[in-house]
Amino acid sequence: MSKRFENHMEKYADHRKTWNAFWFDRAMRHPFKIKRYASLSARTRKIETYIEGYLGFFKDLEVVELGSGVGTQSLLMSLQGAKITLVDFSEVALQKARNLFKEFGLNPTCYEADIFDLDSDFFGRFDISMSFGSIEHFFDGYQRKEAISIHYKVLRKRGLSFISVPNKMCPHYSIFHWAARLIGRRILEKPFSSRELITCGQKAGYRYCETFGSSLLESDYLMPYLYVPVQAQVTTPLDNYCAHALTLFGVK
Repeated sequence: MSKRFENHMEKYADHRKTWNAFWFDRAMRHPFKIKRYASLSARTRKIETYIEGYLGFFKDLEVVELGSGVGTQSLLMSLQGAKITLVDFSEVALQKARNLFKEFGLNPTCYEADIFDLDSDFFGRFDISMSFGSIEHFFDGYQRKEAISIHYKVLRKRGLSFISVPNKMCPHYSIFHWAARLIGRRILEKPFSSRELITCGQKAGYRYCETFGSSLLESDYLMPYLYVPVQAQVTTPLDNYCAHALTLFGVK
C-alpha cells in the first residue's frame, strides 16, 4: 500500500468521522416543514424551470445527488416521479435521508461512498446530477475541479447538472464568516465565484454552462429558522451576483 494512498484513507476516515458527528448532532425539522420550505425556495423554482425546459418532465428521470446529506432537493424530485440515488460517505446522513423519504412513502437508493471513488457503473448513467452545499468543503483546487468533473461523468448524453455552492460575492455570507473567524470558529468551506464555477464546468466538458443565484434574501444566515412562504419566494435583480447560494447549471 502506497504512502499516498494511506494518507488519503486517513484523511477520508477523519472527514467521515467529522461529518457523522455533524449529522448526528444536527436536529431534523419536521419533514413537512422541510418539504414546504424547499419547494418554495427561489433555487428550487429555478431548477425546476431548467428541467422542464430541457427535459420536459420529472417522471422516471434517473437522478443522483452527490454528497447528498439528507437529500432534500432529491425528495422534491422523487415526489414528482424521479428515481433517486443518494451518495454520501456519512452513514448517519444517509440514515436520516431514508427516514425523511420514508415519511412520504419513498425509498431512495443510497450508497455510502466517497464521490472520488465511485463504481464504474455510476458513469454515463444519470439524466441529472446535482449537489447542494457539498463541493465547497474541498479546499484543494484540483479536488474542486475533479468534483465538478465527476458530476459531468455520471451523466448520460444531454444530461443536466446542478451544482450549488456558497457565493464568494454574497455580503452576509462574508460577514458571517468574518465574525466566525474572529471568535476562533473553524471554517470548513471555501466559497466559489461565478468565474471559478464556469471555468471548472468548461474544463469538465459541459457543452453549455451558466450560473444563477438563489435569492439574496433567502439564507439561513439572515433567517435562521424561517418557514414563511412569502419571504422564501422573494427574488431581486441582484440574485445572480450576491445571493448566498450560487448554482452551476451544465448540459452534457
